[in-house]
Amino acid sequence: MKIVKVILPIDTDKTFDYYVPEGFGYEIFRGDIVQVDFKNKKYFGLVYELSNLSEAKNLKPVEKKIYELVISEKIFGFIDWLSQYYFVSKGLVVKNFLPYQLSYPKKFVCISKDQKFTELYYETLKRALSKSEIEKITKEKIEILLNKNIIKEELFPYVKDNYVSKVLTEEQENAFLNLKNSFDMRIFETFLLFGQPATGKTEVYIKFLKHVFENSKKQILVLLPEIGLVEQTYNIFSKLFGSLNIAKIHSELSKGEFNFLFEKIQSFEKRIIIGTRSAIFLPYKDIGAIIVDEEQDISYKQYDMAPFYNARDCAVYLGKIFSSTVLLVSATPSCETYNNVLNKKYKLLKLEKRFLGTEKPEVDIVYNEYDGKKISQNAIDAVSNSLEDGQQVIVFLNRRGYLNLYKCADCGEYFKCDNCSVSYSFHKSKNSFLCHYCLDEKPFDSKCKKCGGKLIPAGVWGTEMVETIFKKIYKDKRIERFDIDSTSRKGERNKIIENFINRNIDILVGTQMVSKGYDVPNVSTVLILNFDSTINLPDIRSFERFMQLLVQASGRAGRREKRGKIIIETAIRNEQIFEIIKNLDYQKFLEIEIQKRKERNFPPFRRILKISHKNKSREKAWININRIHDLLTKNNSFKDVKIYPPGFNFIEKVQGYYRTEIFIFYKKYDNIKKLCDNLKNLDFEFYIDNDSL
Repeated sequence: MKIVKVILPIDTDKTFDYYVPEGFGYEIFRGDIVQVDFKNKKYFGLVYELSNLSEAKNLKPVEKKIYELVISEKIFGFIDWLSQYYFVSKGLVVKNFLPYQLSYPKKFVCISKDQKFTELYYETLKRALSKSEIEKITKEKIEILLNKNIIKEELFPYVKDNYVSKVLTEEQENAFLNLKNSFDMRIFETFLLFGQPATGKTEVYIKFLKHVFENSKKQILVLLPEIGLVEQTYNIFSKLFGSLNIAKIHSELSKGEFNFLFEKIQSFEKRIIIGTRSAIFLPYKDIGAIIVDEEQDISYKQYDMAPFYNARDCAVYLGKIFSSTVLLVSATPSCETYNNVLNKKYKLLKLEKRFLGTEKPEVDIVYNEYDGKKISQNAIDAVSNSLEDGQQVIVFLNRRGYLNLYKCADCGEYFKCDNCSVSYSFHKSKNSFLCHYCLDEKPFDSKCKKCGGKLIPAGVWGTEMVETIFKKIYKDKRIERFDIDSTSRKGERNKIIENFINRNIDILVGTQMVSKGYDVPNVSTVLILNFDSTINLPDIRSFERFMQLLVQASGRAGRREKRGKIIIETAIRNEQIFEIIKNLDYQKFLEIEIQKRKERNFPPFRRILKISHKNKSREKAWININRIHDLLTKNNSFKDVKIYPPGFNFIEKVQGYYRTEIFIFYKKYDNIKKLCDNLKNLDFEFYIDNDSL
């Protein structure tokens, strides 16, 4: 009897044995995806091993073979590495590599419409038409099915490759030749393409990817931190490579759309994959080049569930196992990445000259004594001047909502969420209070929970309030908000960016999302409000992240012939900090920051591992985290490992769970692995986040 050992998408390293029934109809191999029954529930699982023997009793049969040889041996190696490095079970890693289970029939086809090939994916609750039936559908019938939402063409409207390559400058061409030579030698190398905004970094890697595409049959992976950037890049790449060669992967895809793309990627029909961080988990067979754009962006790090991976670091390892050329791209590289350049682990490609010779934006520091509760007149004047010149403006504020804090007028008690140890934020568009962690809502006429008194404003503004203020000042201007709340509906993010690029918006007010790599030629002014709250976070990387934000924001201002302006409102006075800020000299910042980190033995000179535990009982949460701390301390014989005392998270309670954590600084992975092995037999759930940010 043939036995298959299957990894299921559950939190365990175990494989589960199933037998292949007589007359199954398909031969099964390692790397196949099969459907099996586990505890009376249907699962897709990965065939990890084949055998003729099993010690298990009452074996169940393999029910279906879903996909053939999806996971290659190299991806198996990647799965093993992910499991070990991020201290997570193979089951939870494999879960990321599996397609969705869909209960309804489905059919994916490529159909001709108006003599153009348009990819359609079709789903129905009734009967799946055969491919031959669909191919016979008339143009009129297609329109009817589209209108009824039975077939959809929103994924890949046909675009023929008609991109005209731009002539590169000498330094751009030199960067391209370095990448080309690396790829032609078929060796693994990692490069950092470092250049201030508007120096043409994208044009360099576009030419490189064109070379890879035309001179090999390998796949290409391009990672981006934002869904909006994926859409923007997809539109550009469709003209460059033709839409039928490209897949875009992000969280707004439906399950059917994702499965459609999964199938085409594993069959090699899609050679270019553009996606956010989850695109790292796909059934690649042979990758020739990997691009990680905006490599410093914290969106590449997964925080909310295991595995707590960083897609940038995973991309480098993926490049290693496929002997690919890996290119990290940034105007503001992380200290970790730049330190790898200094240590000769990565190769540096530097771009100095801004596109069209435009100057770096001017940076003005505006002192505001109003504690985030009023915009200074100097800032308003700068915005007005830009609008009078026919230019567009971006206003950045790192806080959502209308007002972030309310308290009782009688007893002074702050209005906090019952489930989380944070205050409710008022959202005017909903006319209600909202917790940004558990999404609990309370009506605007809520009273103080302690004494029943009236709630009054007590905090600083959010993006919604700033949007309202600017709409009152500039009644004849078009003003939009760009944050998680305003872009929650599918397609809304892309719609707002398109409107901004097409000059249908005069002022765009947003959170950090607005600083990403969108190319909006007519923006001349970027206003950064409440700078103090951005830089004064309890985080060793807070100033690094502000500098990244500032330089990225500078890339949105004055991208063509007109010099841009950055205005920073602040209530603090620190001339040393402002000297660095005004010059927009990110490389100088890196040199100073890396030296400071070295003196303090902070990352990248040591790594950070976080162990966290949450519990409905505050007392049990504290007892359990101390059990972990005691076990680790008792078994720590490594000089390079420093275990800090346990504590509650900065936000102690979220969704009714009290959150505790321990931070560990270390240098050698083998030592921290041996130390954490002592935690295997604990009788409660905890999480390990390696390379915690």
